[in-house]
Amino acid sequence: MSQPQEEVPSKDPVLETIQQAKLDVPSSSVGVFDLPCGLLEEDMLGSKAVPSHKKIGMLIAGCLERVGSISDKGRLSQVAEELTVGDRVFLMFAIRRTSLGNEYPFRGQCPKCKYRGIFNLDLSDLDVKMMAEPMLRTFERKLPSGKVAQFRPLVGKDEESISKAASSNEAMSLSILMRLQQLEAQPPTLAAVKDLGMKDRNFLRAEFEKIEGGVDTTLEMSCPSCNHEFEEELDVAQAGFFFPSSVRKD
Repeated sequence: MSQPQEEVPSKDPVLETIQQAKLDVPSSSVGVFDLPCGLLEEDMLGSKAVPSHKKIGMLIAGCLERVGSISDKGRLSQVAEELTVGDRVFLMFAIRRTSLGNEYPFRGQCPKCKYRGIFNLDLSDLDVKMMAEPMLRTFERKLPSGKVAQFRPLVGKDEESISKAASSNEAMSLSILMRLQQLEAQPPTLAAVKDLGMKDRNFLRAEFEKIEGGVDTTLEMSCPSCNHEFEEELDVAQAGFFFPSSVRKD
């Protein structure tokens, strides 16, 4: 559980730098990833004009030196988009830890008493969720309604389509659609996803969470003022993730 401080301030492939950082690697990683330390594109990371998914893709592509036998930078940019979202988030933690260390200060607020302060998190304590079936990329499940859905894990390039609808009421439906390959043996459509009942949609989201590996970014918080326990989501694309001094000055 994150501790607050006062306002004052298998034989699967592994990531070589992550081994040094004592962080397990999702089984869904492909090849050996050599992440150089310190090659952070600060202007891009601090820009509010660059969408979050693009920041993640550009940073990963810029820091990757090799994936398996692939070392061409153009191809590595494609690989960064083809990685599962879980692996992309995992690599963001890897790059951050090898560049700035494990300590991560962030500002949190208690939803009950509204106490606001700086919390310190040890990134090495975060749980890494292994992909249960790393060699499998297509899954089929029978929904509560009886319909049969075939789906795959979300990958980096899917996020662009979802981000375009982030401010609309279609974002959640698109998040489901991007993963679906077939619905009742037919190519899925946005209309068909919207027609699904809430039980089916919740069932699918639960199944997506089961099959997709990555880092658990849900933080368990305890308010030092009223002892209220709550959860907060860690956003790896926010500027403060790579610029901790901006959090303390906020």
